Amino acid sequence: MKRTAIGATLAACMCAAPLARAADQFFEHSYAVVIGIDNYPSPMWPKLKYGVKDAQAIAAYLRTQDYDDIIALYDRQATKQAILEAMQNRLAPKLKSKDRVLVFFAGHGYTETLGGKDRGYIVPYDGDTRSAGYISTDELETQSSYMGNARHQLFVMDSCYGGLLAVTRASLVNPNIPDYLNEISGRVARLVITAGGKDQQVLDGGPKGHSYFVDYFLEALAEGKADTNGDGYITFSELSSYLTPRASNRQQTPSFGPLAGHQAGEYLFRSPRGVLTSVSRVEPSSGAVRGAVEPPVRAALTQATPDLPRGIELARAGKCAEALPYLKRGIDVEPENAPAQFYLGHCQYSTGEYQAAYAALTEAIRLDQSRQEYFVDRARAAFELGQYRVASRDVDQALKLNNREPAVYDVRGDIFMKSGEYGEAANAYKYAFDLARDSKMCNKYADAIARNGNRELADDVRRNCGR
Repeated sequence: MKRTAIGATLAACMCAAPLARAADQFFEHSYAVVIGIDNYPSPMWPKLKYGVKDAQAIAAYLRTQDYDDIIALYDRQATKQAILEAMQNRLAPKLKSKDRVLVFFAGHGYTETLGGKDRGYIVPYDGDTRSAGYISTDELETQSSYMGNARHQLFVMDSCYGGLLAVTRASLVNPNIPDYLNEISGRVARLVITAGGKDQQVLDGGPKGHSYFVDYFLEALAEGKADTNGDGYITFSELSSYLTPRASNRQQTPSFGPLAGHQAGEYLFRSPRGVLTSVSRVEPSSGAVRGAVEPPVRAALTQATPDLPRGIELARAGKCAEALPYLKRGIDVEPENAPAQFYLGHCQYSTGEYQAAYAALTEAIRLDQSRQEYFVDRARAAFELGQYRVASRDVDQALKLNNREPAVYDVRGDIFMKSGEYGEAANAYKYAFDLARDSKMCNKYADAIARNGNRELADDVRRNCGR
């Protein structure tokens, strides 16, 4: 059984034309429940420094986004009954199809295993030693269904082990379609952002006076830094692309996913300015995690330096499962080692840890922008996260470094296939095949040709793939 701190946010789509109020553009009403707890009466839950301050900062930001009604619950106001009542009785009955909802929670949390499954909870002010007095992630999903009349909802959990709520990837609309903003604002959105993965602890204090995650969440939105295409809006996909490297560190990596009922909508936050920005990561100094009563056991750092070359050696040999512990220990001592960050990301990608891989590869690129393989692997990780525009930008950068590498054209083909541009995908795969003469690439080329409508040519290509 693990005791942890958990901060949860359910957020709604916030959008508007640059010269008009958000509600006038896409939504009639915008509501929020903002919860922050620092001073729990139970000795089981140590005091936090930033829970209330984080909630107040989120409330202030939402006012700039034209939210009509913000229900604020701080410290002793944030009992279990009051939190549930705010969603179920004060909001749910008045929500309509043109409304949006945000609920932010910052405080302690808890995880345990029941029925063979990990269960996550947020801990209200009156939570004691029994999980029946907490609010489970299952209950949060139930509250989401009660508020189901609202077109847009989002859960963002700034918490230890908060990723229990974000377990799958969201489907996204192709951003290149006409009327993209109207399309994604018109679809139902039920999405989740968490500060860390389901097995990660997250920090209570960050470099700018809030929790580590909220610092960069507000930087992305309030400062407009996640508006990477400079169009005056920040979509869910732009926000997740920005936060993955920026709000990651050796301890936590943000996660993103859908809840039941999601229909490919995206949240639109109005941006104060369009800013095309490079994203870097700032490692935190030592500090408290949000309610981890039992701190994680760190590997002995005296072993980290000799472990690093061993980890790189194993990674180069393709033994990623064996390499990862060595690489992680080594990077704790030598975080500025670009090859180590690359091999960490490479191995995390190979084991399906795509968000962690993206963060490590971003760090490798920050340290050394001359290595094509760094951009190729990050493009692959971004692709798996559904961040196709981000992946495409990395492919373009990789081609500038070397336009004769088949792996780059392979990723480019995958991106075109995902967007339905089968002719372009076929061209990319053919170029990769011509460079590598690889049978797997040949078959991908044939599949793209078939998808593009020329099955006769596709069959002819397949017959020659093994030659």
